[in-house]
Amino acid sequence: MQEARPWAFAAKLLLPGDKDTELYVALVFSGENLATLEHRLSVLDARAQPGKEPATNNTRFLLHRTGFYATVMQERDRIDPELETGEYGEPVPVDEIVYADVERSGRLSPAEVDIVNRLRRDFNAPEKILRLESDGAVIQAVPRPEQLSIREVTQRTRSLGGHYSNATLEAFHLNLTHNYDKHFVILRGISGTGKSRLAKCYAYAVLGADSLAENHDRFIVVAVEPQWTDPTFLLGHQDVLDPAGYRRTAFLDALLLAHSDPMQPVFVLLDEMNRAQVEHYFASLLSAMEIEGAIRFHSVGSETIPGVPPEIPWPKNLYLIGTVNDDESVLPFSGMVLDRANSQDLSYVDVKSFSEWLRETEPALAEVLTDQVVEYLAALGALLAPFQLHFGNRTVREIALYLLSAKKSGATIDALDYQIDQKILPKLRGGEECSRMLLDLIQLLDGRTLSQKRVMLMKSDLDQLDFFKYR
Repeated sequence: MQEARPWAFAAKLLLPGDKDTELYVALVFSGENLATLEHRLSVLDARAQPGKEPATNNTRFLLHRTGFYATVMQERDRIDPELETGEYGEPVPVDEIVYADVERSGRLSPAEVDIVNRLRRDFNAPEKILRLESDGAVIQAVPRPEQLSIREVTQRTRSLGGHYSNATLEAFHLNLTHNYDKHFVILRGISGTGKSRLAKCYAYAVLGADSLAENHDRFIVVAVEPQWTDPTFLLGHQDVLDPAGYRRTAFLDALLLAHSDPMQPVFVLLDEMNRAQVEHYFASLLSAMEIEGAIRFHSVGSETIPGVPPEIPWPKNLYLIGTVNDDESVLPFSGMVLDRANSQDLSYVDVKSFSEWLRETEPALAEVLTDQVVEYLAALGALLAPFQLHFGNRTVREIALYLLSAKKSGATIDALDYQIDQKILPKLRGGEECSRMLLDLIQLLDGRTLSQKRVMLMKSDLDQLDFFKYR
């Protein structure tokens, strides 16, 4: 494999009302593509007339919407943007495109962002944004998620402790990145299946973090509250006591961060987003996202409220992830919300696979997560799953911790029996459709005195009242 060789050119953009800005663009060729380019240049050299300088000294490179070309041109020649590229031969594929603006320390201007977006649409090549730090160091800016392969994202997510199937990770990556203009995914399912953790693991994987224990300014968690009735709970509002002040929110700061540096991703987790009626606090943002409109914060001038402009366009580098628990404690989504997002279900729980992962990552739990215990919990979950009454990975881990504590402390109770009664059965409720399930559950719990009595009481209530719940 030949060493990658960069071919670079600089484009100087004249911005109205601003100083000249230079965007440096390096095209990187390696392997077969580099060999193709070198062969093309050698052919051009062979065409040079005897006694003349090599043709490559007078080579013109053309970055056209159909590809990258090299040819010999005279000074009088002009490149017609609508030309037929056949006279230039076949295009040479580009392995990587590197951008840098040394004047702005890597923060590209809106005009430069437009150039990058145009090249991104035309060239299916990985890209990098380089930053020049104040100490002279050159570092690579964080890539957008869509620039990473599924394999790379999956490996990074798992290295951070994300235990999810390949199908789950691949679907989530595609759901969040398939649309160039908006990125909005709703993760739904029963409590404890790892919805919030998936969002954090994925975001940290893209951001290049080494550990979930670190805080990252490009991953913002916003916990939705039941009393949210309008957009100001997300966007903040002008201070009524101080006209020059503004009540800022974490979500507002995330929007402004994304707007200030549009080539780098910003992730926002709207945790339990349907604890309030989503349309009440999120409708204006959904509209801005859909029509690429403006997000309006206030109606006074920028100089009046420093740091908060009257409005900004919807940031295309903002990645929204909402989590939803499917139970009776939350409000339903309207079609308007679901139509604008990819809704991914994480309700499926593989108790055996997760338990095996726990044994590897927390070896102390292997002592209590025996094959017999795991099989028992898996059978219990399978019995409850058709009625959406099963339990998540969090419950499996907490039961294991309880069993370990009971063993170390020398407790004489049936710890698993107590955990089934305290962690799993309280969620059970339903009607006649659960009658067969309760009978099977009574049989499965044979020998678990506390839990079995509880389910017998539920079955008795169902027979008498046509309804049952934990009591």
